[in-house]
Amino acid sequence: MTSSELFNKFLAFEEKFNVFNLKTDIEELYWWDIVRYAIYSELNNNFVRKHQDIPAIKKKKSFILLKNVFVDVFYLLKSFLFKKEFFFFLCSRSKNSNHFNFDSVARNFIKSVPSGKSFYLETYFAVQTEYPSYSNIFLAIMKKLHKSRDIKLNFDINKILNEEFQTDIDFYSVVQKNLNNYTVEYNYYKVLLKVLKPKYCFIVQNGIQKALFSVANDLNIECVELQHGQINSFHIAYSYSKNIDYSHLKSFPKYLFTYSEFWNKINFPVYKKISMGKENKIDKDKAQESGDIAFVFANIYTENLLSFVKELAPQFDKKIYIKLHPNQKNELDYVKNALSQYKNIEIVYIEKSMDEILSLVSSVVMIQSTTIYEALQKGKKIFLYKKQDYDTHSDVFDNENVYLIDSVDDFFEHQDKPFVNLEQVIFFEPFNKNKFLSFLEKQK
Repeated sequence: MTSSELFNKFLAFEEKFNVFNLKTDIEELYWWDIVRYAIYSELNNNFVRKHQDIPAIKKKKSFILLKNVFVDVFYLLKSFLFKKEFFFFLCSRSKNSNHFNFDSVARNFIKSVPSGKSFYLETYFAVQTEYPSYSNIFLAIMKKLHKSRDIKLNFDINKILNEEFQTDIDFYSVVQKNLNNYTVEYNYYKVLLKVLKPKYCFIVQNGIQKALFSVANDLNIECVELQHGQINSFHIAYSYSKNIDYSHLKSFPKYLFTYSEFWNKINFPVYKKISMGKENKIDKDKAQESGDIAFVFANIYTENLLSFVKELAPQFDKKIYIKLHPNQKNELDYVKNALSQYKNIEIVYIEKSMDEILSLVSSVVMIQSTTIYEALQKGKKIFLYKKQDYDTHSDVFDNENVYLIDSVDDFFEHQDKPFVNLEQVIFFEPFNKNKFLSFLEKQK
């Protein structure tokens, strides 16, 4: 089953069983949208991605935990003394010239409002950011202490889903885990936001912070999600059936700020989608063609892309950049060891941005990534390796600079073809500060 076939079947399932109206027995909580992403991920991994985790190296965390408790207590006490108008939920996966982490999606929004009125909640590992932040350590502690309970669903999810998709997956456990986490998160964020009393919540995540969305809506806080990656019609967190009414749900942000109008065509049931642009304007590169290439990795594609690189590297006389995803920290050593014998390979984690890598290469190889849109706008050829969920990029299949390949031989067949200058769709606009400030003014 292809990614698009699975996605369409999943949406049909949601319509058939009216799942968005399902409630838990006691709390009468509309629960489907809360667990939807996790359920689809199980199906996607079973049929399409078929990802096996690479064992991570476990490190001692006691010192980090103690340090974060102290830092978070100090940050909270300091924050409670001053009114916080802006609450930023961040994922700081980029590094600046001083080696401090920052959130490349939220950075310009952060710089556009007074820092003294902003609260920064950091979710990306234990990192040192370019602004003091709260690491959410108390939520982690609460989840550890929480005693999970069985939540009655009034829906035989294992029987119905497994019959519909011909699988043998324990969906019930997935649902219970996610609903218990939601309960803890909701209670936690409700206390935190009641104390902070922000007017705005700006959230950088995969549309899955359902508890935070719900709390913000319950407390009448203007909740905005900032686009941080691909959100096309095959992204389960942002694509919903047009045949269903979602007005009774509170698990969505009120606004979605996007990179450009191109992304606003998705059916994501928010009040309004507004294009605000991206941190850097992505223009076509004026640099000379280097002939070098970049591979865009992610943990779910590691094995397929490693096999391709190992076959290609001995035959390729130019440089190969391996750009790892920020979430591949645990796989860094594994990938380095796997490719250590190839002298023409440079492995990049977060010490260089994808934008920097694109300025060094002529073409990019990937299975699925937002980088495909960045690369096309910068004048780079794309080699889309036909594995796993590559077909989620069907919206650019007809672009003359996108080559669908099955093998290394296919790559060499098209390697020397020039980039075709087309009238490109604008995937990324420059950040529009005036438009953002105007939005804030209108909310007063």
